[in-house]
Amino acid sequence: MTDRRNLTEREHRMWQRVSKTVRPMPKHVPPTPEPQKAEHPKKPDIVVEQNGHVRPRASAADLDRLIGRTDERPQRPKPAIPATSVKDKPGLPADRSREKRPRRGRVAFSGTLDLHGLTQDGARFALQEFLRFHREEGTRSVLVITGKGRNGQGVLRTRLIEWIAQPDLRALVSGYSIANQRHGGEGAFYLFLRRPDPKRHPFGG
Repeated sequence: MTDRRNLTEREHRMWQRVSKTVRPMPKHVPPTPEPQKAEHPKKPDIVVEQNGHVRPRASAADLDRLIGRTDERPQRPKPAIPATSVKDKPGLPADRSREKRPRRGRVAFSGTLDLHGLTQDGARFALQEFLRFHREEGTRSVLVITGKGRNGQGVLRTRLIEWIAQPDLRALVSGYSIANQRHGGEGAFYLFLRRPDPKRHPFGG
């Protein structure tokens, strides 16, 4: 162990200068705060169904907000075709059910169309083509079978009267009547066709 020596005068002056620049350390140094991590929006819980589809556990309103759906306008319901009677309306097919000949089944119809088993769209298309063909052939009346349905409220039975009142079929049909019992009764109709326009080409040309 070396003996401690005294400082020289020069070393003493140097120490005095250095000691004036020294600052004592604080007793407690606060820790440096860690940078905060950016918060990410919490993802909604999801549910995986047995068929492999994934759906959010959030409510419908939360889901709309998450996917940014802004169009909240309600869907406009399609206007229902009024089931009003076409009787006594000008230009519409007339109800001839009270006439003697249709009531007694004395209608010489030249074609029969059975709509059983068809969808509404299929039945509407088949009826349109059937009427166009027979009208161009000069047929005066045809028989269309719709079926009566439960309590006489069959869908095709009800729709038939609405369809022939629409402009495209109204131009082909002048009147209608419930068929005689031997031709189907309330589950069938006689349709009376308008005369074809002689100036019009038979196939729409």
